[in-house]
Amino acid sequence: MRGTPSLWVQATPGRAFLFFLAQRTGAGIRESAAVFLLTLAHFCLLSIPAVIVLTSAVSSRAASSLVAWGSYWDGDHSIYRPMTIPLGVTNPVALAAGYEHYLVVRTDGKLVAWGENWSGQTNIPLGLTGVRPIAAGFNQTAIANASGEVIVWGGLTNMPPGLSNVVAVAAGSAFFLALRANGTVVAWGSAYADEGETDVPTGLTNVVAIAAGDVHSLALTKEGNVVAWGWNNFGQTEVPDGATNVVAISAGFGHSLALTAAGTVLAWGRNTGGQTDVPPQLTNVVAVAGGGMYSMALKADGTVVAWGYNDNGETDIPANLTNVLAIAAGFDYGLAIVGPAPEPQLLDSTLYNHTFRASLWTCLETTYSFEFKPRLQEGQWTPLLVFRGDGGAKTLADTNAFAPQGFYRLRMD
Repeated sequence: MRGTPSLWVQATPGRAFLFFLAQRTGAGIRESAAVFLLTLAHFCLLSIPAVIVLTSAVSSRAASSLVAWGSYWDGDHSIYRPMTIPLGVTNPVALAAGYEHYLVVRTDGKLVAWGENWSGQTNIPLGLTGVRPIAAGFNQTAIANASGEVIVWGGLTNMPPGLSNVVAVAAGSAFFLALRANGTVVAWGSAYADEGETDVPTGLTNVVAIAAGDVHSLALTKEGNVVAWGWNNFGQTEVPDGATNVVAISAGFGHSLALTAAGTVLAWGRNTGGQTDVPPQLTNVVAVAGGGMYSMALKADGTVVAWGYNDNGETDIPANLTNVLAIAAGFDYGLAIVGPAPEPQLLDSTLYNHTFRASLWTCLETTYSFEFKPRLQEGQWTPLLVFRGDGGAKTLADTNAFAPQGFYRLRMD
């Protein structure tokens, strides 16, 4: 970062603020400076490493571990077996669940993959570094590196020409989704029965999150709205009217999930095993995950709730499972990262081509409001996005950053 950043600190009882300055520096490129997080009980300097999700700041976290339950299909012997975790899967900071293969990123930045490998989906390319988002599909794997480039392997290796500046990836049965830094979505693959899962709706912009189901796709816009397309044989792309103020999405094998800013869950689509029957009184949810024919929710207290089909133990949450930081749902199994909640760590902040982005680790049991105003000492803060922290990384974006200078803050309640 060029120049010396200016600093702002503001403290209010019961709240903490993280401030950013967005300043034009020439050639249409802007840089941003992040400052301090201050609470009544904790003071933490937030640095700006060069990598968005995996940085040296992550390695300072206390040790985490991976927990698994349910079953996997042993194709060599045509039998379901209980889920196991191999040696070497330690200190996870990110995870992804495929049909029968599994991905974990460790604090040292190493990607670990295991499970079924009939198409080479667990054969990690040599020299792979700077892993950020990861995605596991039916028999294919994708990652985005720190430069925003996508690398794929396994059963689907074709790539759209010119794909760059990618900040998130998702994998379905035979297709991929990629979210670009400008808030647009790119989809590719072999559309199953030509059901339109790779037909991104024309004009779809301002996207902040994506999810891929078996044969359908979801996108979440910065306004908190859900957009769905693809196969609709079970109504999985018929977004309910009440799906507003959504902060997270997930897609399963014919069903869809949405998490609202109020911490409640909406589910629609296939309900063969009760996977869209959200348990009554389920509240304080910070993350959701859709599996084969079941669903999961991570609560702010670090516990996990699951519902739906359970013939293979996928909803049998291990007894005394607490301090969960992240979850992932496979076809017949569940995964969870367990460990102390990370301190809020800013990972990256950039302003380029009228789009401001900031990435940071979030904390459980915390509601965040991403806000903007053109002058620090004048006017009111305008909320751009309200969301719940899930203990993992979150990327925030403002695609309307046209002013010569602006101020952003992340309010934590």
